[in-house]
Amino acid sequence: MAPLVLLLLPLVFAAKAPLGSPDVNETALTSEELLEHRRIMEDTKLVKAGTPHMTGAWLYGDYINDLEATHDPVGCATACEADPKCYHWNFHVEKKRCDLKKNNGGFNEDIIDWLSGHATRYKAEEAEDL
Repeated sequence: MAPLVLLLLPLVFAAKAPLGSPDVNETALTSEELLEHRRIMEDTKLVKAGTPHMTGAWLYGDYINDLEATHDPVGCATACEADPKCYHWNFHVEKKRCDLKKNNGGFNEDIIDWLSGHATRYKAEEAEDL
């Protein structure tokens, strides 16, 4: 029976893949770990694309909610940049939902299941106000 125990030991002590890794077994994660894993995965896409963003959500200023055919944060940021009425974008990391926002409202950094960013027109207008 000892050889069987020795064969199973690597399975018991196998290192978990780090959160954000494509090798993570999502079914083995707690709800908090799953949220963090998905946030890291989506955040990594934005970093690789060089898209400025932050964790949190732009509140109010609703323009287009749940933008069709946009299920990744880079596409969400690109859609906002391409639309002259859009100043901010929000991407929900679990539902893969993209919302576009007008130039009003405010930012809430405590909402950890969303990633958010601004169109360059927002930064340009912000600089003009200084």
